[in-house]
Amino acid sequence: MYVSIVLPLIKPILATLGVFVFLWHWNDFLWPLIVGQSLDMRTLTTGIASLQQENVALNMLLAGSVVAFVPIFMAYLIGQRYFQEGVATTGIKG
Repeated sequence: MYVSIVLPLIKPILATLGVFVFLWHWNDFLWPLIVGQSLDMRTLTTGIASLQQENVALNMLLAGSVVAFVPIFMAYLIGQRYFQEGVATTGIKG
């Protein structure tokens, strides 16, 4: 009953939650900054922030930002139909 009734109804919710959790952890800044003491252990977001302090050219910063944006955009593209399905079925009663 769970697989045939409940799981199809909560699939958009689980997909949305998965994308939000991914975004939350991908954009996390403070915890990796505290834990990663060496330069080799820096995450992408903390690395881009450290590049801003070192007077790196703007095109290098923008290239790093695009690289950081691509996984987020891919996660959205994968979960887009679930977002739309969740919004479309929100107002339906019955």
